[in-house]
Amino acid sequence: MKKYLSYFFVLILFFMATFSQAVCDDKIPAIRVGVYENIPKIFTNEEGIVTGFWPDLIKYISAQENWQIKWVSGTWAQCLERLKTGEINILPDTGWTEPRSREYAFSNEPVLGSWSRLYVTKNSKINSIIDLNGKTIAGLKGSCNLEGPEGLRQILYKFNLDATIKEMEIYEQVFEALQEGKIDAGITNKDFGNLHESDYAIERTSIIFQPARLQFAFTRNADMTPFLIERIDAHMKRLKGDENSIYYQALDQYIGGKPVETFIKIIPEWIKMIFAVGCGVILFLAAVGIASRIQVRRRTFELQKSEEKYRTLADECPISIMSFNHKGIVTFVNKWHLKTFAKLKHGPEFFKGKKITELPGLARTKVISDLGKVLEGKSVFLEDVYFPEFTGGHSGYQNIKAVPVYKEGKIVGGILIREDITKRKKLEAQLQQAQKMEAIGTLAGGIAHDFNNILFPIIGYADMLLMEISEDSPFRDSLNKINTSALRAKDLVRQILSFARQEPNEPILMKLSGPGQNESY
Repeated sequence: MKKYLSYFFVLILFFMATFSQAVCDDKIPAIRVGVYENIPKIFTNEEGIVTGFWPDLIKYISAQENWQIKWVSGTWAQCLERLKTGEINILPDTGWTEPRSREYAFSNEPVLGSWSRLYVTKNSKINSIIDLNGKTIAGLKGSCNLEGPEGLRQILYKFNLDATIKEMEIYEQVFEALQEGKIDAGITNKDFGNLHESDYAIERTSIIFQPARLQFAFTRNADMTPFLIERIDAHMKRLKGDENSIYYQALDQYIGGKPVETFIKIIPEWIKMIFAVGCGVILFLAAVGIASRIQVRRRTFELQKSEEKYRTLADECPISIMSFNHKGIVTFVNKWHLKTFAKLKHGPEFFKGKKITELPGLARTKVISDLGKVLEGKSVFLEDVYFPEFTGGHSGYQNIKAVPVYKEGKIVGGILIREDITKRKKLEAQLQQAQKMEAIGTLAGGIAHDFNNILFPIIGYADMLLMEISEDSPFRDSLNKINTSALRAKDLVRQILSFARQEPNEPILMKLSGPGQNESY
């Protein structure tokens, strides 16, 4: 009996090795992971082995997934560039920022939280941000510490401080330059500072800034990226939910400074046998799982394509479109708004993160209270809203519509649509003016005809009297004046009729022949 069980155990192991190798070789190529020196989170030890908090996680996940990992070393700036061009597939220990999210893809499950800290030389008089004016400060080239939102460059700009920034390839160079007095201050992340600040003649300040969310970063739009994100997120969610997982062991060993305990247990032979039999069942389930995973990846890819399609439609739609979450914070603004209303003076990051009721353009109007009703479940439609000044520097009118967005019966945000109707309002005003002028012309034409009927007998009787009275009559001069005034009134009536018919009223010289050629009207 033992002999047959031994044969069965060997057969199962052979099947496992063959199947695992086939899956690994056929499905997943070698995954290239960027490495830069940032002790204790990721670094190369004296034996040339990549280790640290992040490598321990990657090694564990790759073992679970049968991935082949290839480490690619370089500076932080080199790693970022390689990730952009696809020379590497994964870059760990990457802080999420809005600009970076447009260049790289990120895992959805946060891994670490961090922040930046300012260090100075011994007996330095730098005690606040204001004291950095005129100083020389060093930081890691391409890092969030320097370039990210609320990073050093942005802080200096906001406080209108004039300081010189030196970019270093690794954090050790920052502390070395500070110790040697080549710079006045230096910035690093909290984890590197906690581990190494005691090795240098430097001092920690109370100045901290830029809280960061550290995640795995991936090459954007690469074929393998959706699959890598899905698998790493699944493992990280499970590891963070288990207090005894490799995630918390690595935290204790590298970040918290606590030793990792190792437990060795002797497993009975009968348990090993049961384990071997169970492996056969697991392999069958793994085959089913791989087939399901392929379907999930295909479906994920289709959903991403669909999302890109509708995002493109929203971006190119010739109206302003914004979306906001349940707190009223702007989460999306389309390209047409940036081009037309913002006149390309502001990018999407200017609007995102602000409350919809605090946007400068809307704040100048009286629609703020109406927009607040959207998060209460009410749709808002406002016509002919006057804006005293657009971003482009001109006033105008807009139609505004805002509707709530529901998910599973709950309000999760809203959509704001704004249409510039300034040109339409001007055309409507011109049309109304034209209609008024047409009505005035019609009225003037009717009055002119009636007035002409009154003038006709006046001119006729005046001519008849002039023909009957003698040249020396004392009334002849008065009749001439009556006749002249009536003829002038007749000419005025003709001009009114021309205006009413919208006809040109220009005198035309005509040559007449025959009797009466010297007469003119």
